[in-house]
Amino acid sequence: MQPTPLWKYAVRPAAPVFACIVLAALCGACGLTPTQNRTAPAESAGRGAGGCAVGDPARPAAPATEEVIARHAHGVAAIGHRLYIAGGVENRGHAWLDAMERLDTRTGIAERLAPLPTPRAFAAVVACQGRVYVIGGMSEADRDAGRYSATVECLDPERGTWSTCPSMPTPRSRLAAAVLGGRIYAIGGLTGGDRDGCADSAIVEAFDPTAGAWIPMPPMPTPRHAHAAVAARGRIWVLGGFSTARSLGPMPVVESFDPAAGAWRAEKPMRSARAWFVAGAHADTLVALGGASGPEQWPAGAGEWAALPVADLPGRRAAGAVVDGVVWILGGEGAENVTRTRRFDIRRGCWAEERGEAADPGGAAGLTLPADRGGTTWCRVPTGAR
Repeated sequence: MQPTPLWKYAVRPAAPVFACIVLAALCGACGLTPTQNRTAPAESAGRGAGGCAVGDPARPAAPATEEVIARHAHGVAAIGHRLYIAGGVENRGHAWLDAMERLDTRTGIAERLAPLPTPRAFAAVVACQGRVYVIGGMSEADRDAGRYSATVECLDPERGTWSTCPSMPTPRSRLAAAVLGGRIYAIGGLTGGDRDGCADSAIVEAFDPTAGAWIPMPPMPTPRHAHAAVAARGRIWVLGGFSTARSLGPMPVVESFDPAAGAWRAEKPMRSARAWFVAGAHADTLVALGGASGPEQWPAGAGEWAALPVADLPGRRAAGAVVDGVVWILGGEGAENVTRTRRFDIRRGCWAEERGEAADPGGAAGLTLPADRGGTTWCRVPTGAR
């Protein structure tokens, strides 16, 4: 039997979750807020452990559709071999999305989960201790009011429920976040608002899910937005971004933070300035992919940044995450569908592309890759190896 190409993801509804209020630690049960075009059963709200609001249970997932939603300005987080795709703006109709989808990178199957309580874009999305957090950004109402959001909402994938967690002390949009030592670090972004005048922020705030509390951290040296942040070697690395102080020009600046010492330091800048890009880390190697500049990699804290093979990437404002050393890049402006993906294998230093199908030796499903184009190095990433 021929394997299904990974670029033709089938979408199936998640199993319905039937209702009871569960008090759970670490943002367990959810407090969904009724929003336009959807309803929720009335439930009494409480407060669970970890400071997260407990409310009505998850509703049945949306009906199956033919394709995963095409979007940009969304966020992606990975738990195990599954990717969670949250919010953003729809490419075709420009609707602000509450859609939350889960993509199994081993099977290529996607499913619609309970919708995001607050539809929004330009948020930071990360996974921490088995849960997915959507942090800050802005909703359509925020955009119309010229403000940014401090809202934090958390999905428990096992229960299929959302929780409302303590808000960030500082409302921000176009921020970055990384997870290290069981804490979520919300870094930089725009503060103020589009109406009153926005400004780049150097603010760093850490969320402790167990305590349900935000903790102020030393600010990073360079304020910025539309940047990327990754964790490696016990540090948080912040790469690139735009600077309003530089007439919205992209930057190659790299800085790292040591939470144990509470100190920042300047790092080797990237070869190219970039913003709105995807970064990843695996085995102490950092990669920067997209952002209108050629991809590059760096052994964190040592040596020079090195150019990587170039590949056609999805449009600006794509998002991605790392699964088993492979960076998955999803969606972006101009992408016809979020299933138009690119994958970069950090371990092998090469790109894989979803085109056609083949059989690996031993019967494992694989990919037929295009011929070498313009010096690009392509490699096969077997389905079962993801």
